[in-house]
Amino acid sequence: MEKLAVQVYQACRELNLNIPGDIKVVGFSNLVTASLLNPSLTTITQPAFEMGRAAATLLFKALTS
Repeated sequence: MEKLAVQVYQACRELNLNIPGDIKVVGFSNLVTASLLNPSLTTITQPAFEMGRAAATLLFKALTS
């Protein structure tokens, strides 16, 4: 999401929308650019490796049962 955050912030500025007063913007990858935006982009860190491991474990269990 942060890859599009700059464009979202720009569109909000052009539409006179206040972040976070009028609209909330949240990202899901916690890139370095999140802190550079004004106001800083709220992000949710996803433990992608752990999620993948859990999914693979469930898949292997389903395939062997």
